Amino acid sequence: LSSVSDTQFGSACSITWSPASSTMYHKLRFSLGAWSYTTDAIHPGSTALYTYDEYVIPLVAANQIPNAESATMTVTLYTYSDSACTSQVGAASSLSFTVTLPSSVKPTLSSCLASIDNSANGTVAGWGVAVAGFTRLKITANASGAYGSTISRFILEGAYAETVSAAALNYTGGIIQSAGTKTVTISCVDSRGRRSE
Repeated sequence: LSSVSDTQFGSACSITWSPASSTMYHKLRFSLGAWSYTTDAIHPGSTALYTYDEYVIPLVAANQIPNAESATMTVTLYTYSDSACTSQVGAASSLSFTVTLPSSVKPTLSSCLASIDNSANGTVAGWGVAVAGFTRLKITANASGAYGSTISRFILEGAYAETVSAAALNYTGGIIQSAGTKTVTISCVDSRGRRSE
């Protein structure tokens, strides 16, 4: 192998090598952790420097790095004397390159529900309406990670400003002291540190 370019999950990388003979066939094996993929036979048909950029690193390979945004992947070149690639010639050659998760891969909020909690006061408990000075908001939310990541915390902003470390949100805020419309914005953060939109 001569060189390999860094890339992103979901994109291809460029790999170059100089075949020793125009009759040789090759395969490339990409590997990261427990994940790997081996290409079909590649036949450059010459001894000139050859560039292969047809394989797209799948996003599913990012399952191997649930706590990181990038990883070092290995590509290995095998050479064969036959088109069936059963007779290997010489030793395999390997290079490493960096593969990074695209910024578009983020955790997702799948559900969010806010409800009135008047349980702290027996008089307003059954009213079913928010009352300044008595009502709390109970907020629940579920979220899912992306390609192997897990949910680490939830961020509440607005009427409540809290960070709650949990895989699922089950939060009861403090008593709302003033009248008017109250807004709470919720987002989640995954094990890679990426935040939902």
